[in-house]
Amino acid sequence: MNLISVKVSRFDPVYDKEPRNQEYSVEVNEGARVLNVLQAIHTIDPTLEFRSSCRAGQCGSCAVRVNGEPALACMEEAVEGMIVEPLALPVIKDLVVELVPGINLIPRIHPCDCSVIPDPKYVEKIKPLRDCIECLSCVSVCPAMQVTDFIGPTSMRAQMRIALDPRETESRIRDAISQGLFTCTSCQRCLVVCPKEIEIPGKAIEKLREIANREGLTLPRHQEVEALIHRTGRSVESAGETFLEQIPEVIEPFGQVMGEVGFFVGCMFNGRLPERAFDMIEVMKRTGIRIVIPKDQVCCGSPLIRTGQTTFLNELKEKNINAFTSRGINTVMTMCAGCGSTLKHDYETPFTVKDVTEILT
Repeated sequence: MNLISVKVSRFDPVYDKEPRNQEYSVEVNEGARVLNVLQAIHTIDPTLEFRSSCRAGQCGSCAVRVNGEPALACMEEAVEGMIVEPLALPVIKDLVVELVPGINLIPRIHPCDCSVIPDPKYVEKIKPLRDCIECLSCVSVCPAMQVTDFIGPTSMRAQMRIALDPRETESRIRDAISQGLFTCTSCQRCLVVCPKEIEIPGKAIEKLREIANREGLTLPRHQEVEALIHRTGRSVESAGETFLEQIPEVIEPFGQVMGEVGFFVGCMFNGRLPERAFDMIEVMKRTGIRIVIPKDQVCCGSPLIRTGQTTFLNELKEKNINAFTSRGINTVMTMCAGCGSTLKHDYETPFTVKDVTEILT
């Protein structure tokens, strides 16, 4: 048995104006979970309230914050000095939060009157979205829900799950739009905290936006961006001479060549912030790395993916991949975090993609 000291958020609305952290020291087995610690605390302080049920990561009822991050108490390993708090939702008492309003927002299927056996291909498409245990960890961290009328990540996940179900009799896209489909920023926080690792932004929200686009419901400003990319290969208008127009295709380092990378510039650094790209080049010259900058690279396509306008996305991907592979590049460097994430997660590249900070370190 090990002695562990932790702090647990306590709050009783009858007596307290705001939560306070109370410290406890209890004995638990090696490898104990957070839930084991809470149960041990409960034996010495029965006033502590928290939820738990399955103890196997399947029901979602024990979700709390551990050192500021959502986690399932039954799955998260306890560590010395940890702080256990409720999810960032309305608190009923201690670690118990109000779940009913959030769960009630999750849409349900409207099945047809007939009996239908789903085709296996539909089942396979639904599988990545059906593992939700409704812990509402994603809801508790969603920044869009904090500032606008957004129904939330898990409700959008359910909307996409229903959209893929052939037994559904109604189109939900207009409902999804009115519930904030286009307010999600694709920040990925819901994916980061999801105990089931459901890719809600990519597998649900962006796919719903593709359906909206097919039904002619894409927002006008988003359509303007698509038209610009289709016309120019760039998602922003240049403010003057672009970086690619000013820079040679190959930049040699000072001294001996120690390596070589390709540089994916990105629309913003190419057209609006070329001086920052030039600053980066000056730094890279001192690393011994040769930089190859293909002039035929285009927009990474992220604005199209995020808005569901993917009609000519594959053309952009092919151009960018060919721009680097045709020059024998094995590592592609990015400055723009958005471009880097897109190349890493939305492309299947034969080369390695790294942020400039990864190259420098």
